[in-house]
Amino acid sequence: MRGTRISGSGHRRGATRLRPTSGRNRRHRVVDPFAGAPGYEGLAPTHVASPSQLNEPLGQRAAEVIEACARILTNTNGRPLYSDIDGHPTPSVLASYGLYVNTSGLLESPANADAPTRQVNSLIAPGGYVGTWLRNNGATHTLIALYRSAYTVQAIYGFASQQMSGAAQLVTNTKGGVRSEVGMSMAPPLWIVNFALLYILNPSLAAAMPAHWAPIPPAVADAVRASPTGQVPFRGYASYFP
Repeated sequence: MRGTRISGSGHRRGATRLRPTSGRNRRHRVVDPFAGAPGYEGLAPTHVASPSQLNEPLGQRAAEVIEACARILTNTNGRPLYSDIDGHPTPSVLASYGLYVNTSGLLESPANADAPTRQVNSLIAPGGYVGTWLRNNGATHTLIALYRSAYTVQAIYGFASQQMSGAAQLVTNTKGGVRSEVGMSMAPPLWIVNFALLYILNPSLAAAMPAHWAPIPPAVADAVRASPTGQVPFRGYASYFP
């Protein structure tokens, strides 16, 4: 295979001209061994096509969604979420209520259609990003253990619960004739599903999940249920939470 040749002849001083190699090195215009194994060449960085791409980070949109989910589901003592409330970064810790405050300052259930914790469903579905990543990175045994756990059956119940809970995504609990509401993430099926997923990601994250649920203050639950989006401004209801 003929390698790349660099020549300055016929050009202004200091300029170079790249003559592309044949075969698999043509795309990257480098010689062996710098082109690497043929099967992985397509995963390497591509040539800058415009000034806007210069120093542009690779990005990790799918991983960012998963990281956001982990932060929301572990919004427990010592792990506040920060939101923009009237232009000020404001901390909140609401995991036991099955609620969280998004970055725009709206209070909602983690199962709200707007939440990363709801949008992640496509990533954790069979054949989705998480399963594919585990298989491709030598963690098939972890995936098998996940599917053999309570995750599999609880995911079915969790999905059904989300489909019938409207925009609010709250759960009604009745005990001793007293009715209360809690966010969907604290319902047993989804709590267990989330625990299993966080555990395979990092056991210390699963350990940071809320150990107990607390009823949402009635005025807050009523407002969330009445909202067409299942969201209310946190600044109007922050005083209801200790």
